[in-house]
Amino acid sequence: MKQHFTLILLALAAIPGYSQQYENCPSLEWERSYGGTAIEYYGGIINSNEGGYLLFGGSTSEDGHLSGNYGDQDMAVLKLDARGDVLWSRHYGGPGKDNAQAAAPADGGYFLCGVSGEPGQDVTTHEGAGDAWVLKIDEEGAIVWQRSFGGDGSDLAYEVQPTSDGGCIVLSNSGAGSGSGSPFRQITRFDGAGNLLWARPYGHFFPFCPLSPADGNTFLLSTNSHIVRMDEQGAFPDSIPLPFFLLPAKIQELDDGSLLLAGNTYGSIDQSAIVLKLSPQGEAIWEQRYNLGAAQIVVGFQVGPEGQMFVLSQREEALFQVQTRDYSLAEISPEGEIQQHLNFGGSQMELAEAIAMAADGSLLLSGASRSTDGDISNPIGEADFWVVKLSATPVFALPADTTICEAEQFTLSIPEPPGGFDIQWSDGSTDTSLTVSASGAYWVSARLGECRATDSIQLRLPVVDWPGLPADTALCGQDSLLLDATLEGAALYLWQDGAQEPIYTVIKPGSYLAKVVVDECVLQDSITVDWCAPCLAIPNAFSPNGDGVNDAFAPILQCPFPAYYLQIFNRWGQLVFETEDAEKGWDGTFNGQPAPSEVYFYQLSYQEFSGEEIKRRQGDVALLR
Repeated sequence: MKQHFTLILLALAAIPGYSQQYENCPSLEWERSYGGTAIEYYGGIINSNEGGYLLFGGSTSEDGHLSGNYGDQDMAVLKLDARGDVLWSRHYGGPGKDNAQAAAPADGGYFLCGVSGEPGQDVTTHEGAGDAWVLKIDEEGAIVWQRSFGGDGSDLAYEVQPTSDGGCIVLSNSGAGSGSGSPFRQITRFDGAGNLLWARPYGHFFPFCPLSPADGNTFLLSTNSHIVRMDEQGAFPDSIPLPFFLLPAKIQELDDGSLLLAGNTYGSIDQSAIVLKLSPQGEAIWEQRYNLGAAQIVVGFQVGPEGQMFVLSQREEALFQVQTRDYSLAEISPEGEIQQHLNFGGSQMELAEAIAMAADGSLLLSGASRSTDGDISNPIGEADFWVVKLSATPVFALPADTTICEAEQFTLSIPEPPGGFDIQWSDGSTDTSLTVSASGAYWVSARLGECRATDSIQLRLPVVDWPGLPADTALCGQDSLLLDATLEGAALYLWQDGAQEPIYTVIKPGSYLAKVVVDECVLQDSITVDWCAPCLAIPNAFSPNGDGVNDAFAPILQCPFPAYYLQIFNRWGQLVFETEDAEKGWDGTFNGQPAPSEVYFYQLSYQEFSGEEIKRRQGDVALLR
C-alpha cells in the first residue's frame, strides 16, 4: 500500500452508538494481475452468483489468463473464486475492437454490455462503425444470447441492469454518424430471451449517466442536473434537481428514501471528488469534497455494514502529462466525515474502474495497471487487469458504558467475525464472549493481518461492589452494632426509620432495612438483630452461706433495663426485700436477721428499653442454708 497519504482518522466514534476504533482497516488481503502479455483495458468487477467475482473488460492478449483472441481487441471475461483464482476465462467478439463496459447478475448467469467493432464470430449483426452490444452468458461463460444495436455512427452500451422479468435495461450513447445528426442517448429494454421490447432516446447532456436499481422495480438515472426515477417501461414518473451541476458516477437509494451520490465537480480544470447525501426531495443533508492530486475522478462507491461509504476514485498526479495514477479509496462516515484515504498502485498508471463489496464485507477494487512496482507484485503484460482485495473489517460493538443493577455477573459478546480474525479480550481470552463479575473497564479486539478493530466498555456491577449488611446477629448487654451500607457513588441512603446516613447504629434487637440508590439502581438488604441470650433469667434457689457462690438472689439480666423493681415476699405475704437497683440482689436477711430456709415469692417489674411498655414476672425461689 502506498504510504504518501496517511490515515486521517482511526475511530468511527462519530457514528451514533458506535464507539469502535480501527487501525489499518481495511487492510490489503491480496492483489492480483490478470491477462496476457499484450494489453488489457478497463477491468470492471462484480460479485458472481457463486461467491466469487466476475472480472471483465477488453483484451488484445491471447496468452496468460486469456487465450483465443478473435481479432484486434476482444471483450474478455474471467470468473474468479473468492481467493482470486481463475475458474475460467473467455473472449467474446469479432475481428474488430470489442470491449465490456458493464456487467450485472442474471438468472443463471450474467449480462454484459459494451461495444462490438465488426461483425463476425460472436457478433452476428452490425449497424455502424461500432455498435452497442449486450450479451447474456451462463455460469460457465457460454453465450445464451447476444444483440448488437445502434446507428451508423459509433455506439457504446455502458450500463446494464436486470429487470423483474429476467431481462435487462441497457443505457447507450452514440456519436454522430452519416445522416444521424447530433449525438444521442438511448435506453433499450430486452426480455429474458434477448428480444427487443422497446428503445427510446433520452435528452441529457452528460454521455454516461449511471443507472441504479431502486424500490418498486424502478431505477434511478443520474444526469448532470437531475436524479430521474424510471420504471421498467421507460417512463419517468418523477425527478428531483441536484443542488448544482456535477458529473455523477453512482447513486444509491437508502431504506429511508435518502440518496447517496458520488461524482466530480463540473467544469473545473482540477476535478475534485464530491459525495452528497440528499433528502428524498433533493435537499443536501451533507456534502464532502476532496482532491489528493491534480484530479480525483470518482468511479463508484459501496456502502458498508455500518452505513459508511467506501468511495473509489482515480487519483492523478498531473492533468495533462500524467506520470502517475493510482486507485484511491476514501472512507466516509454516515455523517459525511472523511475517516481515511488509502492509495494503491505503482510508479506508472493504474486506472480505477470499479468497486464491489463481497458478502463478508471485504472490498474489491479493480481496473487496469501499467506499473511493475509498488503494490503490483506480479505484472504480466504491457497493461493488465489489476484487482485489489481489502479484508473485511470486523463489525461489532459492545454496549455503551452501563450499570447492571441486579446481576452479580454479566456476559459481553460479539458476533462471530469472518474467518481468519483473531479475537482477544482484555483478560487474554479468545472466545466471542466474556463473562465478568467485577466492575471495571473491558475491551475486545479482532485482528486480521494489519487490520485491528477494538471496542471497550466501562461496566459497573453495584451488586458486586456493595457488601450489603452483615448476617443476622445478636447484641449482648450494653453492646451496640454499626451497620455500614456505604457504596461508592451512591446518591441516596434510606433506612427503615427514615435515616439517610450510610452508617446506622443498632442498640436494640429488631429488623433493619437499608436501601441504597446508585445510578438508576435501588439496592436493598436487611438484617435481624436478637439478644445474644434471653434478656432475663431468674434462678429458682440460692444459698447465702458466704462461700461466694450463689450467695444472693437476683435476676440475671442481658438487657439495659432502664426501669427495674424487684419485690420478695415470705409465705405469709410479708415484704422482706425490695429494690430498684438491677445490680443489687437479696442476701437472705430480713430486718438484719437471717431469714429461715423456705420458699419465698418474687414480683419483678421491668422495662427492656426506654419508651417500651412495662413487663412483669412473678414466681418462687427457695432459700437454702
